[in-house]
Amino acid sequence: MNDRLESFAPAAQVAPGEGPSMPALDALLHGAVDLHHHGFPEFTFDHPTRQDDAEELRQADAAGMAGIVMKSHFFPTTSVSWRLNRLGLKAKAFASITMNPCAGGFLPIAVEAAARQGAKALFMPTWGAAADQRRGGFSHHLTEYLVQARKLDASKALTVADASGRIRPEVSECLAIAAEFGMMVATGHVSPDESLAVVQEARRLGVREVMFQHPDSRSIGASREDIRQIAAAGGTIEFCAIGFTPAFQRLPMPECLDIIREVGAERVVLTTDCFFGWMPPAPELLRMTLGSMLHHGLTQREAALLVRDNPRRLIGLPEWTGEATHEVDEQAAARREPQVA
Repeated sequence: MNDRLESFAPAAQVAPGEGPSMPALDALLHGAVDLHHHGFPEFTFDHPTRQDDAEELRQADAAGMAGIVMKSHFFPTTSVSWRLNRLGLKAKAFASITMNPCAGGFLPIAVEAAARQGAKALFMPTWGAAADQRRGGFSHHLTEYLVQARKLDASKALTVADASGRIRPEVSECLAIAAEFGMMVATGHVSPDESLAVVQEARRLGVREVMFQHPDSRSIGASREDIRQIAAAGGTIEFCAIGFTPAFQRLPMPECLDIIREVGAERVVLTTDCFFGWMPPAPELLRMTLGSMLHHGLTQREAALLVRDNPRRLIGLPEWTGEATHEVDEQAAARREPQVA
């Protein structure tokens, strides 16, 4: 299965339309949240983004967005998010933790510490996942920059399930902490089968929202049936704007819209996965991609679900009313009483 999802049936052809006016398209970003955004520096100064994190958040604020989820492949983003939020903008930086080896892997104490510092999202492993290493996903990209990445061994990498297919106890414990603190869980770069297991276990433990990440990417290589099963199990499907850029072209836009219609727009989000210096700033990339989708037949209501209503639900923000209702109590998590066994 390659990153074009060759198991998919041919997408229905959608006649392109005029698309929305510029003011109407801009308005769709009001209250929106980018659930998948990489800052700088990520893992080396040699991999810059278009602009620094503060400028990115200012641009999101100027666009009327509610905020961005700061994701790192290496370290929890609690500190950088806390500092960004001291800029005093209405748009907020939401922190996350990714369970790669450098963050402890499936380490419950690391998840709790991140949650108590306001982390809103828990990502499964990315480059540390055995599935990613076997497929030559993001872990392969790292080898261009980090010598030690060339020594990664998929046989020793992270899996969410044991040899019998059962979720590892430490994974369940991390998911239970996410449920306790109301964190969104995202499947990272684990395999489609593992992702389904994560969705099922997370839901069993009380996690409200689980995002199945970029199924059309090289790191995942999901089939259409994988997407159907995960959506039916309660997962929300992520498509990333980066995947529609000329450098990647993971999935034809009409085919993406066909998938959205099949699983229902209420079960899909559009994020940026903003990462490279040649890409537009994340708010503009989100606007461009949304405009392209509308040009190919996405409705205004579906667009609002993909970038505003569904992401707000996943991150635990109140329903959008047109007002600035996205204030964040950064100390709320820290005030919770520890649960003693």
